[in-house]
Amino acid sequence: MSDDLSVKILEELAALRRTTEGFEAKQEELRLSLQSEIRQSGEELRQSLRSEIRQSGDDLRQSLRSEILQSGDDLRLSLQSEIRLVAQELGAKVDDSRREFGVITEGLRSEIQQVAEGVILNGERIDRFQAETAREFAEVRSMFRFSHAELERRLRTVEDSSESHETRLRRLESAASH
Repeated sequence: MSDDLSVKILEELAALRRTTEGFEAKQEELRLSLQSEIRQSGEELRQSLRSEIRQSGDDLRQSLRSEILQSGDDLRLSLQSEIRLVAQELGAKVDDSRREFGVITEGLRSEIQQVAEGVILNGERIDRFQAETAREFAEVRSMFRFSHAELERRLRTVEDSSESHETRLRRLESAASH
């Protein structure tokens, strides 16, 4: 009877050992898979963010260039029109025309000053956008670090549990052999 019980205990221990070995293999496979997925996700996110940042910057630059060129063209057309008008009236009203031209020039200076201030404001907007994008990228990087640390903690818990099972198995084997 005692031999039957010893045989059953040894069979149970052997089954428990096979199960533990299966858990260890599965654990390693999951750990490697998770590491691979984390790396791949991180790289994809980095590439995506870089691409979006570059595209946003390119789009903004192109939009600003277009607006500046259009403003310059509009300003040139307006100026040309005014100059033609002044030239037609110049014959009879030289003094009046000079005063008018001075007023127009001041208006143009004001408009040019406004365009220059707009360009400066747009540069500041770009700087703020870049700073916010860098901050958000740092936040995403921090989230990945936290997620990675949490996965590492969970993996250690599984490994510790596996070691505990191994220890129990050894004790049972030791007790069964005595």
